Amino acid sequence: TDGSVTITVADVTIVGVGKGKRRPRICMGRGTATDGANGTASNATKLVVNAPGVTIDNLFFDNGEIATALAVFVSLSTNASDFTIRNCLFDQEGVVGNTVIGITNPSSSPNNITIDSNEFLQASDAALAATGGAIVIGGTTTNWKITNNRIYGYYRIAANLAACIYGTTAATSILIRNNSITNRSTTSAGDLAIKLTSTTSSGVIENNTVNSLASGAGSKAIAP
Repeated sequence: TDGSVTITVADVTIVGVGKGKRRPRICMGRGTATDGANGTASNATKLVVNAPGVTIDNLFFDNGEIATALAVFVSLSTNASDFTIRNCLFDQEGVVGNTVIGITNPSSSPNNITIDSNEFLQASDAALAATGGAIVIGGTTTNWKITNNRIYGYYRIAANLAACIYGTTAATSILIRNNSITNRSTTSAGDLAIKLTSTTSSGVIENNTVNSLASGAGSKAIAP
């Protein structure tokens, strides 16, 4: 159906049964998307988390069959603190898309977010490159833990989003550990695996395998 699916019950846990694509599926992007890079408004289907303590485990988020761009697939409001998403598959193989997991709007600042052991697969064709990141850390947030994920796809420059994991503002106590991250985009030298733009962000980035195929002066997999 068109429109967002919103979770408003605190401390709820949603667990899927199955493996790979044989598990509960949420079709993302069905409808007419009108929102921009920060997820300000949309008729397209997305999952909005608007309650604390929510956990999502072992679901299949499918954007592979619907030709509608969507700003944020899993959209976190300020109320989404202590959110966990783990063991999920995000398939963007058949559509232009933007951010997979990010904040609802620029003023949203959910804290204590855990993104663990998920797989982000995006666009086998460069023409379908996502114009955002797999994970965008936005707002003045603290204690985001991004661990043990696989991110593989084309994430190119658009609306200042240009990395698989992208930090837009001064977030603190970030942990990015044990991820396998490949950005296949060659649109710009700025299309990176990890990019945190604020000089006042703090945290630890360690034990990740990172690849960026971007070329040009100053090209590197990780940028401050």
